[in-house]
Amino acid sequence: METQNEYTFLIDAFTPETVPMARLAEYLIDLAQLLGEESSVHFVRVDHGSTRLVATVEPEAIPNVRDRLVLADRGEGPADALKAINKINKKLKEDNGSARLIEGQGVEIIVFKGRDIVGEFDYPTVGQSGSLVGEVVRVGGVGEYPLVHLRDGEGGIYRCNLVKSLAKNIAKYIYAGEVRVFGKGKWYRTDMGVWELKDFHIEYFEPLDSAPLSSVIEDLHEIQGHEWGEVEDPWGLLYHLRTEIGEIH
Repeated sequence: METQNEYTFLIDAFTPETVPMARLAEYLIDLAQLLGEESSVHFVRVDHGSTRLVATVEPEAIPNVRDRLVLADRGEGPADALKAINKINKKLKEDNGSARLIEGQGVEIIVFKGRDIVGEFDYPTVGQSGSLVGEVVRVGGVGEYPLVHLRDGEGGIYRCNLVKSLAKNIAKYIYAGEVRVFGKGKWYRTDMGVWELKDFHIEYFEPLDSAPLSSVIEDLHEIQGHEWGEVEDPWGLLYHLRTEIGEIH
Protein backbone atom coordinates (compact mmCIF):
# COMPACT_ATOMS: atom_id res chain seq x y z
CA MET A 1 0.00 0.00 0.00
CA GLU A 2 1.34 3.43 -0.97
CA THR A 3 1.75 5.55 2.17
CA GLN A 4 3.77 8.52 0.94
CA ASN A 5 0.60 10.65 1.07
CA GLU A 6 -0.16 9.74 4.69
CA TYR A 7 0.52 11.90 7.74
CA THR A 8 0.38 10.33 11.19
CA PHE A 9 -0.09 12.53 14.24
CA LEU A 10 1.19 10.47 17.18
CA ILE A 11 0.18 11.58 20.71
CA ASP A 12 1.83 9.80 23.64
CA ALA A 13 -0.61 11.08 26.28
CA PHE A 14 -3.43 8.68 25.39
CA THR A 15 -4.36 5.39 23.80
CA PRO A 16 -7.37 5.10 21.47
CA GLU A 17 -9.25 3.58 24.41
CA THR A 18 -8.49 6.40 26.87
CA VAL A 19 -8.61 9.57 24.76
CA PRO A 20 -11.83 11.54 25.39
CA MET A 21 -13.85 11.93 22.21
CA ALA A 22 -14.23 15.69 22.64
CA ARG A 23 -10.46 16.09 23.10
CA LEU A 24 -9.81 13.92 20.06
CA ALA A 25 -12.05 16.19 18.01
CA GLU A 26 -10.11 19.26 19.21
CA TYR A 27 -6.81 17.74 18.11
CA LEU A 28 -8.30 16.84 14.73
CA ILE A 29 -9.45 20.42 14.17
CA ASP A 30 -5.97 21.74 14.96
CA LEU A 31 -4.36 19.11 12.75
CA ALA A 32 -6.63 20.06 9.85
CA GLN A 33 -5.67 23.70 10.29
CA LEU A 34 -1.99 22.78 10.35
CA LEU A 35 -2.11 20.67 7.18
CA GLY A 36 -4.25 23.13 5.22
CA GLU A 37 -5.59 22.21 1.74
CA GLU A 38 -9.04 21.53 3.21
CA SER A 39 -10.60 19.83 0.18
CA SER A 40 -7.59 17.53 -0.36
CA VAL A 41 -6.86 16.30 3.18
CA HIS A 42 -8.93 13.49 4.70
CA PHE A 43 -9.00 11.84 8.13
CA VAL A 44 -9.00 8.06 7.66
CA ARG A 45 -8.40 6.24 10.96
CA VAL A 46 -7.00 6.04 14.49
CA ASP A 47 -4.22 3.45 14.76
CA HIS A 48 -3.54 1.45 17.93
CA GLY A 49 -0.71 1.88 20.41
CA SER A 50 -0.40 5.51 21.35
CA THR A 51 -3.11 7.63 19.79
CA ARG A 52 -2.18 7.83 16.10
CA LEU A 53 -4.40 10.04 13.97
CA VAL A 54 -3.87 9.22 10.31
CA ALA A 55 -4.75 11.60 7.48
CA THR A 56 -4.24 11.21 3.76
CA VAL A 57 -3.41 13.93 1.27
CA GLU A 58 -4.47 13.76 -2.35
CA PRO A 59 -1.43 13.53 -4.66
CA GLU A 60 -1.78 16.96 -6.27
CA ALA A 61 -1.78 18.65 -2.84
CA ILE A 62 1.23 16.80 -1.39
CA PRO A 63 3.86 19.43 -2.39
CA ASN A 64 1.82 22.28 -0.90
CA VAL A 65 1.21 20.42 2.35
CA ARG A 66 4.85 19.34 2.67
CA ASP A 67 6.17 22.87 2.02
CA ARG A 68 3.65 24.31 4.48
CA LEU A 69 4.76 21.92 7.23
CA VAL A 70 8.48 22.41 6.66
CA LEU A 71 8.09 26.19 6.85
CA ALA A 72 5.84 25.97 9.91
CA ASP A 73 8.41 23.82 11.70
CA ARG A 74 10.96 26.60 11.14
CA GLY A 75 8.54 29.21 12.45
CA GLU A 76 8.32 30.76 8.97
CA GLY A 77 5.07 29.32 7.68
CA PRO A 78 1.60 30.83 7.24
CA ALA A 79 0.14 32.42 10.37
CA ASP A 80 -2.71 29.90 10.62
CA ALA A 81 -0.27 26.96 10.51
CA LEU A 82 1.92 28.48 13.24
CA LYS A 83 -1.17 29.18 15.30
CA ALA A 84 -2.24 25.53 14.94
CA ILE A 85 1.16 24.34 16.22
CA ASN A 86 0.82 26.63 19.20
CA LYS A 87 -2.69 25.36 19.99
CA ILE A 88 -1.54 21.75 19.75
CA ASN A 89 1.37 22.40 22.10
CA LYS A 90 -0.95 24.06 24.61
CA LYS A 91 -3.30 21.07 24.58
CA LEU A 92 -0.41 18.64 24.92
CA LYS A 93 0.95 20.56 27.89
CA GLU A 94 -2.48 20.44 29.54
CA ASP A 95 -2.66 16.70 28.82
CA ASN A 96 0.92 16.09 30.03
CA GLY A 97 1.91 14.76 26.64
CA SER A 98 4.03 15.35 23.56
CA ALA A 99 3.52 14.44 19.92
CA ARG A 100 5.13 13.94 16.54
CA LEU A 101 3.88 14.44 13.01
CA ILE A 102 5.23 11.75 10.70
CA GLU A 103 5.12 11.68 6.92
CA GLY A 104 4.75 8.36 5.12
CA GLN A 105 6.46 5.45 6.88
CA GLY A 106 8.73 7.33 9.22
CA VAL A 107 9.89 10.80 8.16
CA GLU A 108 9.52 13.01 11.22
CA ILE A 109 8.24 16.43 10.12
CA ILE A 110 7.35 18.27 13.34
CA VAL A 111 8.01 17.52 17.02
CA PHE A 112 5.51 19.02 19.47
CA LYS A 113 7.22 19.49 22.85
CA GLY A 114 4.01 19.93 24.79
CA ARG A 115 4.69 19.05 28.44
CA ASP A 116 8.41 19.81 28.03
CA ILE A 117 7.83 23.48 27.23
CA VAL A 118 8.99 25.54 30.20
CA GLY A 119 6.57 28.39 30.84
CA GLU A 120 3.69 29.32 28.60
CA PHE A 121 5.45 32.18 26.86
CA ASP A 122 9.09 33.00 26.40
CA TYR A 123 8.70 36.66 25.48
CA PRO A 124 7.39 39.72 27.36
CA THR A 125 4.19 41.51 26.40
CA VAL A 126 4.65 44.33 23.88
CA GLY A 127 2.38 47.40 23.82
CA GLN A 128 1.61 49.05 20.49
CA SER A 129 -0.92 51.52 19.10
CA GLY A 130 -2.92 50.30 16.14
CA SER A 131 -6.33 49.41 14.78
CA LEU A 132 -8.55 46.35 14.40
CA VAL A 133 -11.43 45.65 12.02
CA GLY A 134 -14.36 43.43 12.87
CA GLU A 135 -18.07 43.05 13.51
CA VAL A 136 -19.33 44.03 16.96
CA VAL A 137 -20.94 40.89 18.42
CA ARG A 138 -21.02 41.71 22.12
CA VAL A 139 -20.82 44.72 24.43
CA GLY A 140 -21.13 44.45 28.19
CA GLY A 141 -19.58 44.00 31.59
CA VAL A 142 -19.96 45.51 35.05
CA GLY A 143 -16.44 46.84 35.57
CA GLU A 144 -15.04 50.28 34.94
CA TYR A 145 -14.13 49.29 31.38
CA PRO A 146 -16.87 47.28 29.58
CA LEU A 147 -15.80 44.60 27.14
CA VAL A 148 -16.35 44.59 23.40
CA HIS A 149 -16.05 41.47 21.28
CA LEU A 150 -15.16 41.98 17.62
CA ARG A 151 -15.40 39.09 15.15
CA ASP A 152 -12.92 39.26 12.28
CA GLY A 153 -13.45 37.96 8.77
CA GLU A 154 -12.12 34.50 9.66
CA GLY A 155 -14.38 34.06 12.69
CA GLY A 156 -11.73 34.92 15.26
CA ILE A 157 -12.69 37.07 18.24
CA TYR A 158 -10.86 40.18 19.45
CA ARG A 159 -11.60 40.96 23.11
CA CYS A 160 -11.31 44.68 23.72
CA ASN A 161 -12.21 47.16 26.45
CA LEU A 162 -13.23 50.81 26.45
CA VAL A 163 -14.79 53.54 28.61
CA LYS A 164 -18.53 53.38 29.36
CA SER A 165 -19.46 56.44 27.31
CA LEU A 166 -17.88 54.93 24.21
CA ALA A 167 -19.50 51.55 24.93
CA LYS A 168 -22.95 53.12 24.54
CA ASN A 169 -22.05 54.40 21.10
CA ILE A 170 -20.39 51.25 19.77
CA ALA A 171 -23.29 49.12 21.05
CA LYS A 172 -25.45 50.71 18.34
CA TYR A 173 -23.42 48.78 15.76
CA ILE A 174 -23.93 45.24 17.10
CA TYR A 175 -24.43 42.96 14.06
CA ALA A 176 -24.58 46.06 11.86
CA GLY A 177 -21.52 45.63 9.67
CA GLU A 178 -17.86 46.11 10.41
CA VAL A 179 -16.19 48.85 12.42
CA ARG A 180 -12.58 49.91 12.69
CA VAL A 181 -11.39 50.54 16.24
CA PHE A 182 -8.28 52.49 17.18
CA GLY A 183 -6.34 52.26 20.40
CA LYS A 184 -3.52 50.49 22.21
CA GLY A 185 -3.00 46.74 22.25
CA LYS A 186 -0.81 44.35 24.18
CA TRP A 187 0.73 41.55 22.16
CA TYR A 188 2.66 38.47 23.23
CA ARG A 189 4.80 36.10 21.23
CA THR A 190 3.94 32.43 21.65
CA ASP A 191 6.44 29.60 21.98
CA MET A 192 6.08 28.97 18.24
CA GLY A 193 6.84 32.56 17.26
CA VAL A 194 3.27 33.69 16.57
CA TRP A 195 2.21 37.14 17.81
CA GLU A 196 -1.22 37.07 19.45
CA LEU A 197 -3.31 39.86 20.92
CA LYS A 198 -3.69 39.76 24.70
CA ASP A 199 -5.94 42.79 25.13
CA PHE A 200 -6.85 45.98 23.30
CA HIS A 201 -8.11 49.27 24.73
CA ILE A 202 -10.35 51.13 22.28
CA GLU A 203 -9.92 54.91 22.23
CA TYR A 204 -12.25 55.66 19.32
CA PHE A 205 -13.90 53.87 16.40
CA GLU A 206 -15.52 54.42 13.03
CA PRO A 207 -18.17 52.36 11.22
CA LEU A 208 -17.10 51.05 7.83
CA ASP A 209 -19.18 51.56 4.72
CA SER A 210 -20.37 48.14 3.57
CA ALA A 211 -21.50 49.38 0.16
CA PRO A 212 -19.86 47.46 -2.73
CA LEU A 213 -17.32 49.32 -4.84
CA SER A 214 -19.65 49.20 -7.83
CA SER A 215 -22.20 51.22 -5.86
CA VAL A 216 -19.54 53.75 -4.89
CA ILE A 217 -18.55 54.13 -8.55
CA GLU A 218 -22.17 54.79 -9.50
CA ASP A 219 -22.43 57.45 -6.82
CA LEU A 220 -19.28 59.11 -8.11
CA HIS A 221 -20.76 59.23 -11.61
CA GLU A 222 -23.78 61.07 -10.21
CA ILE A 223 -21.65 63.90 -8.81
CA GLN A 224 -22.41 67.01 -10.85
CA GLY A 225 -19.77 69.58 -11.67
CA HIS A 226 -16.94 67.30 -10.61
CA GLU A 227 -14.36 65.54 -12.73
CA TRP A 228 -15.50 62.12 -11.42
CA GLY A 229 -18.76 62.60 -13.25
CA GLU A 230 -16.85 62.90 -16.51
CA VAL A 231 -14.65 59.82 -16.09
CA GLU A 232 -15.68 57.21 -18.67
CA ASP A 233 -13.80 54.30 -17.10
CA PRO A 234 -13.57 54.83 -13.30
CA TRP A 235 -12.59 51.18 -12.78
CA GLY A 236 -9.58 51.61 -15.04
CA LEU A 237 -8.66 54.88 -13.37
CA LEU A 238 -8.83 53.31 -9.93
CA TYR A 239 -6.63 50.45 -11.12
CA HIS A 240 -4.13 52.93 -12.54
CA LEU A 241 -4.05 54.94 -9.31
CA ARG A 242 -3.62 51.85 -7.15
CA THR A 243 -0.82 50.61 -9.40
CA GLU A 244 0.99 53.95 -9.14
CA ILE A 245 0.96 53.85 -5.32
CA GLY A 246 2.14 50.26 -5.24
CA GLU A 247 -1.04 48.46 -4.09
CA ILE A 248 -0.97 46.13 -7.08
CA HIS A 249 2.18 44.34 -8.16
